[in-house]
Amino acid sequence: MSARRALSAFVLATISHAAWAATLSLSVETEAIHAGMPFTLSLSAKGFEEEPPPEPPDLAIEGCEATYLGVSPSVRSSVQIINGRRSEWREVTFVYRWRVLVPTAGGYTIPPLRVEQAGVEAHSRAASFEATDVPVTDDMIVRMTLPDRPLWVGETFEASVDWLLSREVRDYEFAVPLFNLDGAEVTPDASRRGDRQVAFGVGAGQVELPLIQSSVEEGGKEYTGVTFPARVTLNRPGVVDLAPVRVVARLRSGTTRDSWGFRRASYALFRAQGEPRRLTVRPLPLAGRPPSFVNAIGGGYAIDVQASRTVVSVGEPVELTVRLRGDGPLTGLSLPPLGGPGGLPGARFSVPEGSVAGEVDEETNSKRFTFTVRVKSADVREVPPIAFSYFDPGLGDYRTVTSEPVALSVGTAQMVGVADVVAAPALAKVSARKERPGVGGAIATLVGADMSLSPPDTTFAVPWGSDGSRSLLGALYGAPLIAALVAFAFVHSGGRRTRNRT
Repeated sequence: MSARRALSAFVLATISHAAWAATLSLSVETEAIHAGMPFTLSLSAKGFEEEPPPEPPDLAIEGCEATYLGVSPSVRSSVQIINGRRSEWREVTFVYRWRVLVPTAGGYTIPPLRVEQAGVEAHSRAASFEATDVPVTDDMIVRMTLPDRPLWVGETFEASVDWLLSREVRDYEFAVPLFNLDGAEVTPDASRRGDRQVAFGVGAGQVELPLIQSSVEEGGKEYTGVTFPARVTLNRPGVVDLAPVRVVARLRSGTTRDSWGFRRASYALFRAQGEPRRLTVRPLPLAGRPPSFVNAIGGGYAIDVQASRTVVSVGEPVELTVRLRGDGPLTGLSLPPLGGPGGLPGARFSVPEGSVAGEVDEETNSKRFTFTVRVKSADVREVPPIAFSYFDPGLGDYRTVTSEPVALSVGTAQMVGVADVVAAPALAKVSARKERPGVGGAIATLVGADMSLSPPDTTFAVPWGSDGSRSLLGALYGAPLIAALVAFAFVHSGGRRTRNRT
């Protein structure tokens, strides 16, 4: 039974028996369902309110392994105005997803499902699907490359999916159990670049890994080698038994003719699987754990501290920037308590309480933390070294690094009162006169000056000004103008007399 026909059966089987507005529909996100290859089963619930989200139904398919991946709500709305009449439409959809692994070929049944919210229910009938078996071929080999040693919880290690092909391939799909472990973090290996990126399923999401191609000879046979490198972090201790890595692909099987009689390549579906693997993940040791250790696991960590200014007074804020660099993951990296052991002494600095949020800088491959402290004592001469501890998986032990001290010049804060503002200039003036007789101080003072008003007969007297001298000012401004006019008239009349003589 094809996946498309199975999908149709799913949709026809999802009839709501409660409110007419609440419906359920099932779908699969693959063209076909194959034995040994996981697929994603989705349940769409419509007709419910946006809040609160309905609880996911319990899904148990007999003979299959179903893992709940999460729910994705979506809201669609529209407004229409026709002939002056306004109408609104709003639809809320909750999509629940499971990863389903079918171990063997055959028929399977999805039991009835139920979704409920505040008294509104929707039910689906049982639906069935068929999983087909895919033949194995020697023309491709797949395996998982992992460290051949015990791992530490939180350690980031290199892993890769290696695929060997001796025939042309078209479509393919991988199932990597390591990537779907609970608590596993998978990222691309940034140090290795590929020809292109290929998406792999990781939990409820995906990660794109680089595809690196090469030529390989194995068992006297030539293969095209394809490697997908990744960096994996396991956050739970224990012994992990991994199922084999699997791949289903369409390989070229020969040639055929199309409806026009032209030759074209034909492809057939084949599968390959690797060997089961076991990983041992050890918890971090408690012995020798330094107090400044938080969650850093890796190697080559370094810490650097910078201050926004180095000349301050007691009580003034100083912004500090701390940068962490290392080989371990930076996303979840945290600073130790700033006021704790290896931090800033509380008698000399006031520091923010709680954890400080950081920001990953991709350009410098570091994580930056910025916060403000205040100097509490004039005896402070530096920002002391700040300790940062991490666990080195290669050495199996804890390591501590410290930052360089930052020199500070701290002055005593002074309170300025009214007496200081008035008396200080006067003292400066007296001191200046003693040193240089006859020369006043640099700052004048009004201490002892007579600040009373002048007598009334002189205070309200009208000073000499423009009101009593308008005639004099007019004569002063008008005399030059009159002289210029007389001179012009004289010159003009003299020229006329000269022309009359001639």
